[in-house]
Amino acid sequence: MPSSGPARQAQAQPVVDGEVPEGLRHFEATVESVVVAGSYRYLDLRLEGGDRRWAVIAAGAPAVGERVAVDAFGLETNFHSHRLDREFDELLFAALAQPPSPGAQP
Repeated sequence: MPSSGPARQAQAQPVVDGEVPEGLRHFEATVESVVVAGSYRYLDLRLEGGDRRWAVIAAGAPAVGERVAVDAFGLETNFHSHRLDREFDELLFAALAQPPSPGAQP
């Protein structure tokens, strides 16, 4: 018999343990590397100041060296990817957004 109630609902929710800090919710970065794991793409991103962040997306495949706009909706610390058998100290769960066109009003 399938489980129901709170235990079943907890299993269906995404595995994201923290709110994304304001400065990382929407940002632009350069793709340093892409690691494919099934339908997911793990992106090593270099921000303008040189900081590096890892983000995982479910769609799209940006090229290394491409500048991307990122919309992060979740943050996981000490995340272990079973598919990659790799630990990430901090991983953003994100989607790629359209970068603003030059001269666009905010």
